[in-house]
Amino acid sequence: LYAPRAGLVFKYGLSKDVAFTEDAEILPNVVGDSRVVVNSVSKISTRLSRSLAFGVSFTVNHDSRSAPGKLATDTALALTLDVLL
Repeated sequence: LYAPRAGLVFKYGLSKDVAFTEDAEILPNVVGDSRVVVNSVSKISTRLSRSLAFGVSFTVNHDSRSAPGKLATDTALALTLDVLL
């Protein structure tokens, strides 16, 4: 895969203690067969204390030419605890 990377990072504070973040990238193949890889992570987190936050994230990974027998799109839902420094 020889691909330029185009990405986007977005963060929005819904309130003083709640934040939404989006991290997305696209990698279109420029050499050989046509292939596009897309990755995205969306997360909302809330501060529990001055040094601890709880979050929920949703990840989507898509490969237009995935390996035989594999799904083209993978997803994951995660619960996180973040230590704030």
